[in-house]
Amino acid sequence: MLWRFCTLTGDYDSMLILLAPAPPFAPAMDVNTIDKFLRFKTSHPGTELKTSFSSKPLKDVFGNQICAEGTWKNPQNGGVLRAGVSNLHVHQNHVAEYTDTCEAYRALPQRYWHRGCHQHAGSPRQKRKNNPVDHAIFGNSAKRVVLDARDASYEEVGCSQLLPSDLRHLQKYLLSLGSLSDLQFWVMIIVAVSLFLRHDELHNIQADHFKEDLFEMYSGRIDSLVIEIFEKSGKRRMKLRLRADNKYPDLCPVRPLLIYLHLTNYKGGYLFPSSTELESPPSNSIFQTSICFQNS
Repeated sequence: MLWRFCTLTGDYDSMLILLAPAPPFAPAMDVNTIDKFLRFKTSHPGTELKTSFSSKPLKDVFGNQICAEGTWKNPQNGGVLRAGVSNLHVHQNHVAEYTDTCEAYRALPQRYWHRGCHQHAGSPRQKRKNNPVDHAIFGNSAKRVVLDARDASYEEVGCSQLLPSDLRHLQKYLLSLGSLSDLQFWVMIIVAVSLFLRHDELHNIQADHFKEDLFEMYSGRIDSLVIEIFEKSGKRRMKLRLRADNKYPDLCPVRPLLIYLHLTNYKGGYLFPSSTELESPPSNSIFQTSICFQNS
């Protein structure tokens, strides 16, 4: 969002440190841009924004008035923004007191740049340096956000977790539809919940990710499966055990997974293929596609 706002206002220098990876010696972000962004996200939707130091209208690169988006209601968002921007600058060794560029320095003939201007002699301010969120401009904006929320009697409502009752509602609905794609969706949900998987860890599971030598099977009963996936960094594989839930079989991940494998006649390839391939499976039952996140 901050990248988008920088493009909107034409502050291209501040975008450099947002690159991944940022170029060496990237200048610090403009504290005025961060101040404007915070007001853009927290002011009442549709409010015409002004520049940081005057009552002049804040315009975009096309000369249009910028109005507040106003989508941040939580006063703690200012602190989140501060932490994120601060970490970026610390990573680039911008750790001292924030200093902006000097217009008097820029007005000097280039042959005198090494001297600096009269006010900053011996210490030319050629580019912005150090951490902008420590500057009073941003600090005042962050305080205003907290005070405005207090005046509005803001009440924070936390994120609701996915409860067992929610899973049972999802299961009842999806399985009642009687389609293979809805069964696939339920298997994805219960497996992901049981193993705490993200989508990018789930959608590309293949047959060779299952480690049969580590399965727990007793008297024809499967108590657990082991799946090997890449960890979050994507550099190392880790083995996760998918256990059968015999106490609450309706929330068991192993049972629906085995039913799904049987109904799809699964022989290999991607465990969760696209709906097109699921409806028209290959003759060898080795699936070559994986389900798309946008369509899942």
